[in-house]
Amino acid sequence: MHGYSLDAQKELLEEYAKQNKMRIVGIYADEGKSASKQLHKRTELLRMVNNAMLGEIDVILFKDMSRWSRNASHYYTIQDKLDKANVYWIAVQQPYLETKTPTGRYQVTLMLGAAQFESDQTSERIKFVNASNVQKGGAPFAARNCPVGYTVAEVDGMKRVVKDPEKSALALEIFEHYETYQSMRKLMRFLSEERGIRMYDKSLRKMLKNTLYKGEYRGVTDYCEPYLSVERFDNIQKIISSRTGYHPKTGRIYLFSSILKCAECGANLCGFHSTVKGRTYFYYRCKNFTVVKSVSMGIRSSFP
Repeated sequence: MHGYSLDAQKELLEEYAKQNKMRIVGIYADEGKSASKQLHKRTELLRMVNNAMLGEIDVILFKDMSRWSRNASHYYTIQDKLDKANVYWIAVQQPYLETKTPTGRYQVTLMLGAAQFESDQTSERIKFVNASNVQKGGAPFAARNCPVGYTVAEVDGMKRVVKDPEKSALALEIFEHYETYQSMRKLMRFLSEERGIRMYDKSLRKMLKNTLYKGEYRGVTDYCEPYLSVERFDNIQKIISSRTGYHPKTGRIYLFSSILKCAECGANLCGFHSTVKGRTYFYYRCKNFTVVKSVSMGIRSSFP
């Protein structure tokens, strides 16, 4: 039938726009992302809403409600912004669903409740199946989602998490380096300069805290072959906690902190300031800059 592929949806919407004498100003496609995903992961949807608020869009078209939202909270967060921008939308294969008329909005409310109910039921079924699978030692994720040093392979007729022989040495080296020097910055620099590997603070912390390395997953002990003893793993967690410094709030506002992104690693640029001869300078830079030395400074401005 007229399927759900991005090309099929694009073709359908272009034909609708042509028949209704609409001029297309942008195409937004969150490839491979479900409408039930968290909003911050639907980057194209957020870009579209931003363009709508800038006055670049009058009406939004999509195939059907399942392509737009399956979460009531997310829906109303987006709808509130579109209402303020005087932008309405139409589900072209469900013409009774639109936000231009009171009748359409009423129909949307009914349909959204049913869509979320279906999504929640599906989610519960998946959680139950995954929990049962984990209890038996099965892997509920693919090899690409495994942390460094692990992969997924079939063992005794079941997909399980096993050690990756190609990256086992690297995994051990990362833990040993951090345990020895107790510095995330030194670890990042070591991996970058000595191993040619770019791993940043957030990824390394997530790795070092991952209970798989002591053989545990979702409370199931002896889930997989460990790299570390329980005592050694717990000791590393204590080191991480003790090395997390407290940075008191200065009260300064950095307007672009959550907007500017590092072109090198994708992290948010952090706001900094310095005072020279009575003038305070505000600037933005990637928190990984001091480690890999390859990210240039962001915006810089000064105030008396």
